[in-house]
Amino acid sequence: MMPIYVKTPGLILTFILFLMAGCGGAPNENPNYLEQNGIGRSITVTLSGADGEVSISLGSRGVAFTEDGSQEVGGLPPSGDITATITASPQGQQCFFSPSNLTSIVAGSQVDVVCSAPGISGSVKDFFTGDEISGAAISVTQITSDGTESVFASSTSDASGLYSIADSIAGNRYILNVTASGYAPQAVIALPTTTRPAVIENVLLVPENGSQSLDPAADMVFSLNGITVLQVPANGLVDGDNNPPMGNVSARMTFLDPSSGATALPGRYEFSAAGSVNFIESFGGLAVVLTDAQGTALNLAAGVSAQLNIPVASRAIGNSPPTTASAYLFDADSGYWTGAVSASLGDQGGTAIYQSTVTTLATVFTTGQTYDTVLVSGCIEDNGGNGVASATIIAQGESYIGTAYAVSDNSGSFSVPAKADSQLFVYGLVGARSRTSSVSTSTSNTDLGSCLPFDFSSTVITLTWGETPSDLDSHLYGPIPDSSDRFHVYYVQTSVTVSDETIFLDVDDVTSFGPEITTIPDFPTPGVYEFFVDNFSGTPDIRNSPARVELNLQGESFTFSPPESGTPTRCWHVFDITVDTSLNGIVNPVSEWIDDRSVCTSTGLAPPSGAQSPPMLRKPSPTRQAIESKYYAP
Repeated sequence: MMPIYVKTPGLILTFILFLMAGCGGAPNENPNYLEQNGIGRSITVTLSGADGEVSISLGSRGVAFTEDGSQEVGGLPPSGDITATITASPQGQQCFFSPSNLTSIVAGSQVDVVCSAPGISGSVKDFFTGDEISGAAISVTQITSDGTESVFASSTSDASGLYSIADSIAGNRYILNVTASGYAPQAVIALPTTTRPAVIENVLLVPENGSQSLDPAADMVFSLNGITVLQVPANGLVDGDNNPPMGNVSARMTFLDPSSGATALPGRYEFSAAGSVNFIESFGGLAVVLTDAQGTALNLAAGVSAQLNIPVASRAIGNSPPTTASAYLFDADSGYWTGAVSASLGDQGGTAIYQSTVTTLATVFTTGQTYDTVLVSGCIEDNGGNGVASATIIAQGESYIGTAYAVSDNSGSFSVPAKADSQLFVYGLVGARSRTSSVSTSTSNTDLGSCLPFDFSSTVITLTWGETPSDLDSHLYGPIPDSSDRFHVYYVQTSVTVSDETIFLDVDDVTSFGPEITTIPDFPTPGVYEFFVDNFSGTPDIRNSPARVELNLQGESFTFSPPESGTPTRCWHVFDITVDTSLNGIVNPVSEWIDDRSVCTSTGLAPPSGAQSPPMLRKPSPTRQAIESKYYAP
């Protein structure tokens, strides 16, 4: 007989159990006896996505699937850990335990196995509204480990904004360049691994701000919203074959301000030069797509230079940008920012801009600077304590505009670069999003100290906004079992536990921009969950702010902006989530201004009966106290 695996310290006890198992042993440690007498424990295994036979072992017992479904495995030892291992997967597919993305885990009462073929898929949506964009063109470049670059595939988003690309190869780098009529070009980077061969990359496109058509035989001055963004001398443009433009030159222009979302800019904020890669913080971006009357892309002729002006991002203005910086162009083939040239801070009609001279054009530019990095180390684990392999780890700046990426190893451990002497947020993505950790770095490496909790059923709500109004607040309401009361998570009560599920306000920002991040590890009970945004600082109204709410609902992404219709009030009802008896959520975009602000105030909102939470988990910061005294003084 095989030895029984019991998670118990000490070699002597393990050896005794081994001898007992080898000669029949104690009857309550014999799986066959347990099964026959019905006193062992059971584990339910659920399989999805398989195209063939899947075999799984649970300790000394096995189970085989020929199609998707659930099976209960009984007769398992009543105590000690049971190791579950995937021993066979269908040809052409890879199967993993969900959400850990591992092929071997310590099993709980239920384990989920997901199978998939290698590929890249996702959605294409509007950056501000979350509306699906159909007909978006996706062109994919593949870069192998030896640096070989080739066109890999192309795709088009369907009527629901979805796209799919098959047969990606683990270890290669994929650059997905995405274009759609009426939107600035975008690019995302996909990095499939052996433990995550099926990659989800959702794309958000920023709407174009305007266009202009000029005669290429004369000096060309392209302006947008009263700002001169590009000046090109007469006859200074050519196509890819060095031919002059056919007819007038059209410029489609977009200001890219990543203050309310780093994904407004393409790529991963990586700057490549002389064979090395550094990270940049952005001071603002600009997209300019130049074509002639035939739709042919244009660039500067040899020996010609152009003047480029890029507005400074609102968050960068608040951080006092330096007088000199660099202007970078995005290389759509490599997915890196390249070609740094000097840029100087200036003013145009009251708008802060960076001015630079360029000798080549791209469709997207940014200004910024590289920074010294330190490593933020930690781990990410599922709700069973298993490390989550191949999770995308993101370090997103709070005191700067920038991101850096890493991938967790097979144990769930990671080290992600971050700007030294800064404030940032660290979280993980595997379709769904983990909880968020707020980090302050110094000039040395930092350790998170605890693992980022993750579950595929988690829901994360992220609120960001502009410099004004100075403080917006998140308010989440939800049901309590067997009660007419509703729980309320907000800046006074930053966590509430209902039915053993704790819902958190991970981050509460009171000094402009955000983010505020609310995490629901799993819905505790069926019912309706409501989310509101309060303009705590009063003025100006939310509509005049680039306020934006991102919802990651159990792996599905949604985006919301303040409603254009109606009269703005201080309280914005953003959405509801209706949760069914299986604890699956469906979003209802409400998007309404609320006249009765009682749901968005901090008055009389003590924890309801049945919700377990300290009455006050944090005191208002001095900044919030100052705001309260200013706007709510008696």
